Amino acid sequence: MEQPSELILITDIGSTTTKALLIDGRPETPQLLAVCNAPTTVEDPVNDVRYGVKAAITELERMVAVELLQKSEGPELQFADNVAYFSTSSAGGGLQILVIGLTLFDSASSGKRSAYGAGGVILDTIAIDDKRQAREQMLAIRKLHPDLILISGGIDGGAISGVLRLAEIVRIADPKPKFHSGNKIPAIFAGNSEAAPIIKKLISDSFDLHIMPNIRPRIDAENLQPTQEMIQKLFMENVMEHAPGYSLLKKSVSADILPTPLGVQNALQIASDDETRNIFAFDIGGATTDVFSFIQGYHQRTVSANLGMSYSAWNVLKESGPSNVMRWLPENIAPQEVRNYIANKCLHPTGNPKTTNEYRIEHALAREALKMALEQHRQMHYNKARIGFLDKLKMGDKDKYEQIFEYQREDAKFSFHESDIDVLIGAGGVFAHSQNTHQCVMILIDAIRLKGITEVWIDRQFISPHMGVLYPSEPVIAKKVFERECIEKLALFVCPTFDGASKKKILRLEMEYGGKIATLEIGADEFIHIPAGTKKIRLEPINKARLKGSKAPRILSTDLPLIIDTRRDAATHVKVAEAALQTYQQDGLDIRTTDHKPVAPAIKAEEWIREIKLPYSGDINYSQGDSVQADDVVAVNRYNPPRLYIVNGFANTSHTNPELVSRSLRVTKGDSLDIDQVYGEIPSDADLPGYRKKLRQLISPVQGKIEYIDPTTGLIVLSEIQNYSSKPTRVNFAEAFQLPPKKARRYLTKRLGDFVYRGDLLGKRLDTSPVILKAPSTGTISEINLENGFLTISYLHKPLEFQAHVSGKVTEVHESKSISICYQARQLEARIAFGQECHGRLEEIKTEGEIESAQIKDGIAVLHFAPDRQNLNLLAKLGAKGVVCYQMDATELVNFLGFEPGVINTGNEILPLTLLILSGFGTLPMPEAILRDLEFHTVAYLNPHTRIRAGVVRPFIAF
Repeated sequence: MEQPSELILITDIGSTTTKALLIDGRPETPQLLAVCNAPTTVEDPVNDVRYGVKAAITELERMVAVELLQKSEGPELQFADNVAYFSTSSAGGGLQILVIGLTLFDSASSGKRSAYGAGGVILDTIAIDDKRQAREQMLAIRKLHPDLILISGGIDGGAISGVLRLAEIVRIADPKPKFHSGNKIPAIFAGNSEAAPIIKKLISDSFDLHIMPNIRPRIDAENLQPTQEMIQKLFMENVMEHAPGYSLLKKSVSADILPTPLGVQNALQIASDDETRNIFAFDIGGATTDVFSFIQGYHQRTVSANLGMSYSAWNVLKESGPSNVMRWLPENIAPQEVRNYIANKCLHPTGNPKTTNEYRIEHALAREALKMALEQHRQMHYNKARIGFLDKLKMGDKDKYEQIFEYQREDAKFSFHESDIDVLIGAGGVFAHSQNTHQCVMILIDAIRLKGITEVWIDRQFISPHMGVLYPSEPVIAKKVFERECIEKLALFVCPTFDGASKKKILRLEMEYGGKIATLEIGADEFIHIPAGTKKIRLEPINKARLKGSKAPRILSTDLPLIIDTRRDAATHVKVAEAALQTYQQDGLDIRTTDHKPVAPAIKAEEWIREIKLPYSGDINYSQGDSVQADDVVAVNRYNPPRLYIVNGFANTSHTNPELVSRSLRVTKGDSLDIDQVYGEIPSDADLPGYRKKLRQLISPVQGKIEYIDPTTGLIVLSEIQNYSSKPTRVNFAEAFQLPPKKARRYLTKRLGDFVYRGDLLGKRLDTSPVILKAPSTGTISEINLENGFLTISYLHKPLEFQAHVSGKVTEVHESKSISICYQARQLEARIAFGQECHGRLEEIKTEGEIESAQIKDGIAVLHFAPDRQNLNLLAKLGAKGVVCYQMDATELVNFLGFEPGVINTGNEILPLTLLILSGFGTLPMPEAILRDLEFHTVAYLNPHTRIRAGVVRPFIAF
């Protein structure tokens, strides 16, 4: 074609697919020239979004025979002079949050509600009472790679030591972002406001810290909204920008790259410019589902960050529950088939459905994702009104069975009913790739269940984000292309409200259609479909039913297909609707979903680097240049992480100020204090309570190193000095209390098995001259001898040891932090794995019958067949360290794990063995090509770490 003088190229970089379009940009006659897709490239070996962008642009060049790019190497983008380039992006994937709170059922629970309400998924919840030692918490934090960390804890004015301890655990663990970009992980502190200045001093250098109002200011009150809004803001402005190659792509655009949801919102503005109607729109992608509402002139948006159709598909199944997905499906589709398809979609996100059953499963999943995303949107922006008896009487003709939603703007309260929604819009791949528009309609009306009279639209090519990013720069062109090419109006949907127990007819339809007049009375649980064509309609609610809150008849004229839906339970009566619309063809001809042929993953033989990072400072046992074997312990944490102490010697001093603190203290940051050491003295002219006037000395109750001094309050934060004794320490408590052993026992405050730190109170006797007994060392009370009056403190802590797992040479050591080992191996990449890193001899097991007699202790079993839960449990009982299989039924996996995986960030589970799945979910056996390449009876290393989203990490076996 002839080269137009102005071309506009726009891409939307999704988590799974990059969609590109080309527009002839002449304002008088703008024209959409071509649209194409390419896989988004966020996974090795092309871990840069520009590769996917370039592939899409190259396809556009082929389609329209126009040069858009100048010659360039690799992913570089150099556009022709007459090309303007715009883009949106959601390639950063879903929002995964690490929640830190004091207790699981108070502040941590409030933190989880904040995260869920903002559309996040909780990777883990760390709390003082989560039954894990600090080192276990640090190991978990180190391996998670969260998008955001939310720290809460303590009511305003309450104790601060606990929340400071948790913040210090996070700081020492030093988690890294999912993309190795060097950016700091965003962190929000929304706890005790009095701890905020210290938190800022402790962790602001390590994280992108944001201080927010306390989400639990009182024990009986929550304040979640400010934190939820900040989570959404950080997701839009920070997390999504960290996709690989994103920062370099920003140099190529003609205007700022917009997050995809913001592009869709701008497009919604186009749709609503000429509308006075209320609009709800849903954009369902691979990792996220975005909800937009335009109600009475106000826009609202939420991002449900892990409700999507590819990367997040398994999480939709987990959050909704398998039964809720199954309720939309016919009986010939088994639950195992559904879970396998969804789990495989998560592992292979670029695939599209091929059979009727696969379309059905996708559409059932989409219904549940949209339903949950709408609920999150309502929770964030609208409150369900509580309507009392008198209010119902005042409502007049408003239906008492219809929900009312309230929202606030500039101190004014507004409300709307479900039936006030005039337009419902769907966008995303599940709509663009559907087999027919009836499927799109059913997904939307089943998921959203609106009342009243609503037009149903879709973005037929999913180009609304493209129009949204173009709109601020070229509003005329964007509006013309949007109206002509983007929106397709599918149906006029009618749903009256009525008493669900009524057995009477509820709606009278009179219609002039095709030169004929028809009358019909409709009862409950019916589904009427009238095809497209010019028609005049009169709808009259009868027998106490209402339409848009009124009993009055409605006169409508439309060319759209008309759907009247009176199903009380959409899922129970889904067959009624499908029969009316003939939604799916060839039902029952493909009972099973597509069975993919086995594909052998590539095996790479080369040098590899294994880096072992300690969760906190410890010992590195080898030096650079040393040779190590797989069994060698190369690093160790001998003790628990150091504790934090808060010392406030000015607690009962009136009018504490920086000048008084400076005059009183004799120590500075970095100094060490011992128990009972004097670290300052309050001057005689200071205002002290009477009982303290003779007690002006400031005495440390603990031993530690000073990390921070608040110059205003004099509060001191110390970290524990871990000078633990490896020898048992005996304490004569009977002699200290000057009593026989059995009587002295009553004055002890600790019991057998308690862990104590040096300086902790062991007991006290106050009935004579006061006796305070403190622990002289750190450890566990391993003995209380009532014969001789001694107790014994022994440091019984089991060191946390890190094996090499490979044989090679140490190439790099960071003292007390990490060690790197170079090793030669052949490496086979898997799709997903669970458990801990391990190594062992590779042993071949050909049939299930061979398991009983297998010599597999401390070995790794390579199975010719797809195992079930019983097979795995038997192998674990026989002492196997790991199992490698080609496929496994996903339901059997869930039964073995004891949980639905959901968001895939695995490789740290405590399991009886490590499980590596090479291909995906199903029953296919191990391909002969892989079996020929594996080196049995040699030592192999399993690394199970898996992350299925942007910043993908795959597990592997090295041998």
